[in-house]
Amino acid sequence: MTRLLAALFLALAALPTPSTAYAAELVFVEVMGCVYCIRFNRQMADAYQASETGKQVPLRRVNLRQRWPADLRNVDRPPYTPVFILVENGAEIGRFNGYTNPQRFKRELASLLGRPR
Repeated sequence: MTRLLAALFLALAALPTPSTAYAAELVFVEVMGCVYCIRFNRQMADAYQASETGKQVPLRRVNLRQRWPADLRNVDRPPYTPVFILVENGAEIGRFNGYTNPQRFKRELASLLGRPR
């Protein structure tokens, strides 16, 4: 029994925690039926997640109509969608509203990522 508990403890200790898996995440606040959210999902979501930036700053989807996640309690809930919020260690670094096209998304994200943290 002691060996089993020790092995379990070692296995759990090896799992990444949110703070060690990545330093930041891009929270994508969306809602079903939002035309601009649909456009982002069709035009950009997969490409972003496959990109180097997407691997370093993963996309996290949050539905505006559902309960706001407890780990985002220090982040103001937006009144509309889509909104992209750069979050690090539970704190908002910055955000931008709306989605029109990939070029604007990349420009806005580059501006956000260029801010000192």
